[in-house]
Amino acid sequence: MDKDEWNLHSIPKVDSYQGMIFGNLDPNAESLSENLGDMKWYLDIMLGRSDSGMEVQEAPQR
Repeated sequence: MDKDEWNLHSIPKVDSYQGMIFGNLDPNAESLSENLGDMKWYLDIMLGRSDSGMEVQEAPQR
């Protein structure tokens, strides 16, 4: 794959939380932790149930 043909740009801010990867195109944006705020509590409840993480078993429900 020739990256020049796809006009791919680097993402200035990349961070992860509970195994999810977040990218922000604004280099001056607040940190992921600040941006998530109180939502971190809900993510911890859903995704932090075990040390081995979460695994999707079937197709997602839409």
